[in-house]
Amino acid sequence: MKTAACLFCVALLSSCLLKPKLTGKVWNLVDVTSPSGPHFDTTYLGSFIRFYDNGTYTGKLDRRFGAGRWALNGNILTLHRWENDAQVYKVTSLGPGELVIHPDDPRTAVDFRFEPGPAREDSLTDPFSLVNNKWEIPALHPEPDSAILARVRGHLRCELLYIELAIDSKAESVSTTEFISPLGFYGNGITLKPEARVPDGWTRLFYDSADAHRGYEALRNAFRANIAVPNTQNTFLLYKGILSQLYDNVHLDTSAIIINAVAPR
Repeated sequence: MKTAACLFCVALLSSCLLKPKLTGKVWNLVDVTSPSGPHFDTTYLGSFIRFYDNGTYTGKLDRRFGAGRWALNGNILTLHRWENDAQVYKVTSLGPGELVIHPDDPRTAVDFRFEPGPAREDSLTDPFSLVNNKWEIPALHPEPDSAILARVRGHLRCELLYIELAIDSKAESVSTTEFISPLGFYGNGITLKPEARVPDGWTRLFYDSADAHRGYEALRNAFRANIAVPNTQNTFLLYKGILSQLYDNVHLDTSAIIINAVAPR
């Protein structure tokens, strides 16, 4: 009886010690391995998990944004999506510089290795929070222009907050694939990809191709505005200046929400 009680206390203590290490940062996926070797592909680009002290989480492991509640019992990590399904993992490694989890399923022999990155505690300025990632929740019905604009602006705000976080944390580099995007990030600026080359993941956020085209139109209108390219050698400041102006100039010509539309050049 004493042995069982001791084992329970050890498991409980281990769980409590692990929890603070999970929160206060964002865990970015950097490697996927299986017994046969590396298993990383484009499916995992931009994958992350953000654990919050209140027991909620946000994350992407398959290019699909999810949120819900998390629980850690011993080395068993459970992510309860708000869609009512649960993902269970074994924590095989957790330290200051890495988190490795393995799906608790004998049919899946894959290890996911994450590295920590800076995060903000204020949900309004946290680029990984649910409030700033609602644009990544796919539409379930046709959306009016106001909702399409909100989705596009939500994406631009998320990208902007992500760059501002990099500036504040003095990061040397960032991943330009953190979010599904029709934008292209380059050393000398930001471009809008041709509509035919927009990632499928972006298109699937909209209810149908017609709504997706309206979203693309809104971005194209922003790029046609008089964007003042910041005169700086700092790539992050360059991105910040461009993203801020794109956010302000997103509009649809037939929408009731029009922000100083400028004639195409």
